[in-house]
Amino acid sequence: MRHFALIFLIFIPIFVKGQEIAKEFKQELFHDNFSGSRDVWPQTFNLDNLFILQNNTFELVRKNKQTGYFLIPQLEVTPSSYQVHTGFTLIKQQDLKSSAGLMVMANDKESKGICIEINANRSYRIMKISPDKTEPLTKGRNGWVKNTFAITKEYNEIMVKTHQRVYDLYINQKYIQSFSDIELVKGKIGLFIGPHSRASFQFITWMGEQKIDTDKEIDLDPNASPEEQTLTKVLIQMRNELKWKDKELEELKIQLKNCKASASSESPSPKITESAQKNQEKEQLLQNLTEENDMLKTELAKSRADLKRLQRMKSQMENMDDGDYVIQLTELVATQKSKIEQIENALIIADDNHRRASQELNVIMDEINKRNSKIIQLEQRNNTLDSLTNRYRDLLIKNNIDPNTLGSSDNQPKRDAPPPVKKNDQSTDTDDIIEEIIRRQREERRRREN
Repeated sequence: MRHFALIFLIFIPIFVKGQEIAKEFKQELFHDNFSGSRDVWPQTFNLDNLFILQNNTFELVRKNKQTGYFLIPQLEVTPSSYQVHTGFTLIKQQDLKSSAGLMVMANDKESKGICIEINANRSYRIMKISPDKTEPLTKGRNGWVKNTFAITKEYNEIMVKTHQRVYDLYINQKYIQSFSDIELVKGKIGLFIGPHSRASFQFITWMGEQKIDTDKEIDLDPNASPEEQTLTKVLIQMRNELKWKDKELEELKIQLKNCKASASSESPSPKITESAQKNQEKEQLLQNLTEENDMLKTELAKSRADLKRLQRMKSQMENMDDGDYVIQLTELVATQKSKIEQIENALIIADDNHRRASQELNVIMDEINKRNSKIIQLEQRNNTLDSLTNRYRDLLIKNNIDPNTLGSSDNQPKRDAPPPVKKNDQSTDTDDIIEEIIRRQREERRRREN
């Protein structure tokens, strides 16, 4: 039972008691003190919003009383591990529900991310935003948690560290809590303003654990032909896609390992055996996909080598007038483009296989959760039956009846037992209760045997 519960907790946001992230983030990805030097924030003035940069602050005013609004800076960076830090002041209003905060793992195109906000009542909450719904990840009324120890009435700072889908939350340099969410892998940062709220942001700093990969290994030659530039861009994209597929494969391996360990720890049953067999099939599928990715990497390395050879030939051609080199180079470029198309098609197929494997894993987990629920129901029935049996035995003993001889043909009073007395109304009620208990016990026994 405990193993099933542990597996179930893997697939929902969880909270832990201590800091989980020990990494240091020293590479600055983005910093803005809202002096007007960074033109990445939208400035809006309409019936619902007033966003304006002034006096080294970013003033956010949300007039809509129903919903909040988040702003994502126009940056191309979307890392998976980072640290973000911001400070703001909530302008006093009559409504204590006015709030503002920070967005992490944000995706402006899909309208989703994780929002950490603070309100004027010195409370905080963590919300998971998606296109179809918004759900709190903190416990409390509408997700709000009171914290007068860390939160002030005016100026507050929020800092979030995230690594491998685990998040550490700090408010005013005080550790608050850690939580996890496996759905969001990477994303941007942003600012949040709650409904009917006004806030003044002073700064925002975004730090990464290492320098951003600018693909220096394959540089684009401005003097290269369009075919060569296209080939180079395709190689860069393929390399990045292979990196992400490697991460997905590792995550699927971990999930399969957890499922397999849980299934083996419980007593064997048809449902669990079937799940274990499906897990083995998925493990074999992942192994095949890994081998396929290795082949794709090999093809990618060959393509890189061919590209370098083309560049060397181009350099030799610059001082020659022989048309054979041009013909040979054209043929090589055409061949290379054909190989790239084949690799891209193979990558598409591999991506479909990954998606199907993930969906089948979700089906397996649903079956395990249903089995877990059935086991809990059976245990509750057994506990009820045990309690009923104990009450039944107590009533028999109370009425001088030996439970071991009940139901046999020789159901006569013992030699030393007192002579039978005339039943009154109370004894009749007791006999009725005993008969009802015996009937229920026999029915429950037949049900258990079935």
